[in-house]
Amino acid sequence: MESMIITFVKDHKLFVQFDKLVNNGMLTITDNKQFLKHRKINNSEFEIIDLPDELPVSVNIQIDIDNKRIFKSIKIKNHNK
Repeated sequence: MESMIITFVKDHKLFVQFDKLVNNGMLTITDNKQFLKHRKINNSEFEIIDLPDELPVSVNIQIDIDNKRIFKSIKIKNHNK
């Protein structure tokens, strides 16, 4: 069964909700402007990632859990003035 990942962005933060407890994994966030963050996931169902002040148009999320890899891309509305 495919894992369900819920994501949303608010106040320059990316919220990632997993459908079950992740004991050991890695979260990788990228965009087209070389923004890159890695976060080790240990016993978590929810992660919050700070985004740059200048929000990207979209971000790519890669989640590695055990021997499974999940990809998700989300568009972010750019609120820059």
